[in-house]
Amino acid sequence: WPHQSKELDCPSNRQHLNTALLMSSHPKWKGVQGGDVISKRLEVLNEELQVKFHRALLLAVVSCFEEKELAPAILWITSLAVRLLVVGGSRSGKTEESIGKAAQKIAKKEITTATQMADALSDIAPSDTAFQEAFEEKTTDKSRLARYWLRSIEAHLRREDYPETVIIDDTNIVNLEHILPKKFPKDSSAWSHFSEDEHRAYAYRIGNMALMRATDNSIADRVPFQEKRALLRNSANVLTTQDVIEHTDATTEWTKEDIHARQARLASHVAAIWPTTGR
Repeated sequence: WPHQSKELDCPSNRQHLNTALLMSSHPKWKGVQGGDVISKRLEVLNEELQVKFHRALLLAVVSCFEEKELAPAILWITSLAVRLLVVGGSRSGKTEESIGKAAQKIAKKEITTATQMADALSDIAPSDTAFQEAFEEKTTDKSRLARYWLRSIEAHLRREDYPETVIIDDTNIVNLEHILPKKFPKDSSAWSHFSEDEHRAYAYRIGNMALMRATDNSIADRVPFQEKRALLRNSANVLTTQDVIEHTDATTEWTKEDIHARQARLASHVAAIWPTTGR
C-alpha cells in the first residue's frame, strides 16, 4: 500500500484502483487498515445502493489519502450516498460540481483527511432534519434498497455495526415482506379498507415493509393481515418486525395510520446510522 509514509504520492495506476473499487473482494483491501470495513462499504455502494456519482471522489480518496483515513472517508461517502438517494440530488449538477472540486483538492493534497472532505462537501449533504423528514415519506420499488435500509436500522437497534447483521444478511433466511400486498388484492375483502389509489400510495412505503423469515414470506402474499401477523410472529426476533406486531392491536387491521406511525419510528434512527459529520 503506497500511503504508509507521511508524504502522499497519488499513484498513477488508476485502472488498477478502479478495478479494486468495483470489487469489494479485491486483494487490494486485504491487510489494509480498516480493510474489512472498506470491503463491506464498497459492496453496499456497488451492489445495494448502485450509485455512481461518488466514483471520482472515491478514486481520489484511495489514490491520495493516508491508509488510516480510507475507512472513515468511505463510511462518510456511504452516508452521503444514502442521504442523497432518500432526499434526492445524487444526479444534480450541484452535486457533480461539488464532488469534482473536492476530488481535485484531494489530488492537490489540499484535502488530506475524511473530516476535511466532509467539511468541503457539507453544501451537498442533506441535513439531519431533511433526511429524517424525507425518510418518513420514502417509497421504493427496489427491494435491495428497502432490505438494506431495514437491515441497517435493525443492526442499529441491536447496537451492531450496520449493515452486517448476520442473521438477516442472507435473503434465503430472511426476506422482505410487504404487509399491505404489492399487488392490489381485488379478489379479497381482507384489504377493502384500502382503495386502489391508496394501495398505490402505501404499498411501497418503507413503513409497510418488514424483514420476514423466508419460508413464511413465500406463503404470506395477499393473506389477511391477521394471518400475516401470525406469520410475522415467527420473525419476532427481528426487532424491526417485532415493531409491527407490538404496535398493532390483534383485533384491528393494518391501516394507513399504522404505516405512517411505523415509518416515523424507523426514520427517527436514520440520522444516527448514516451521519455526515467528519470522523
